[in-house]
Amino acid sequence: MRLSDRFYLINQKFDRLPLQQQFLAAFWSAQGGLLVLLMLCFFAGFPFLFTSIVVFILVMGPRLMFKFDMLDISPGLPPRDAGGPTAIAVRGPAWAYGLNAWFDAKAEHARILIVAFATLGIFVLNLALHALFGLPVGLLVMLALLVLGWARVLHVNGWLAPQHG
Repeated sequence: MRLSDRFYLINQKFDRLPLQQQFLAAFWSAQGGLLVLLMLCFFAGFPFLFTSIVVFILVMGPRLMFKFDMLDISPGLPPRDAGGPTAIAVRGPAWAYGLNAWFDAKAEHARILIVAFATLGIFVLNLALHALFGLPVGLLVMLALLVLGWARVLHVNGWLAPQHG
């Protein structure tokens, strides 16, 4: 079986999963990929930016090729289809609800400034940690983007289940 056929079948299987399982599979795969990326940077000494780009291309390349019908597949494989819609309801920590409510209460111009200053602050903190401990430049920014982006995307898409209590 050709490599493009394997990519096609794996993506076909992923598309048949309910949306909540797709989200969880993607989320935990991203966490695992981040762990591998961190281990390559810290223990093998690979450059962080280069490793990030290579991992992104290796992971997202086949998925993008599948979504844009760019895979040259063998005849006889099953046609593409998508799984049925499923409601996603993810429970988050208390800070995710509070932070989203606080951010939503701000005016649009204030939101832009909050994102800009938060990004700048995290980057400056990352540079300080790089100077003090050798933390790779961009690592803290990437981790903050992952965590805060997760909380915001879930909220904006209506996937964050209502908070108990």
